[in-house]
Amino acid sequence: MNVLIVFDTYYGNTQKVAELIESSLSNVESQLIKVDLITQTLVDQYDLIVFGSPTRGFNMTKKIKKSLKNLDYRSKKFWVFDTRMDVDDVDNKLLLKLVKRFGYAAEKMENILIKQKAIKAMDYTYYYVKESEGPLYETMTQKVKDDLIRLNETILN
Repeated sequence: MNVLIVFDTYYGNTQKVAELIESSLSNVESQLIKVDLITQTLVDQYDLIVFGSPTRGFNMTKKIKKSLKNLDYRSKKFWVFDTRMDVDDVDNKLLLKLVKRFGYAAEKMENILIKQKAIKAMDYTYYYVKESEGPLYETMTQKVKDDLIRLNETILN
């Protein structure tokens, strides 16, 4: 099994998660790239593709969206994550309503890939950042490790 980890970032939080994922994968070959470098040739070389994007404006970055829509992921295994602000930390009823209405990046990324007939290796996940720019909450490092245990179990079975 080999894994391509593709990310975009604004403040470095999504990159930190992607790097932690790459360094924590066991018994697999992996490559970590910024979304600007993804090509169909790279996609074709990997068994599993992990995508990470910050949630900005209730969506993934434009570069991630473009790469998801313009390349062929049919029959590829995938897993997606986003970094986001924890709305429970913000006392803003309007923001809560907007999040309920428009959602986050990870679910939208997953939906695009499913429509392309890609194969979901594991349900999307998310990692919280403090306020809107981060850094990551300290508990997120352990969450990444826990998610990777599940992912390793999934891809090895």
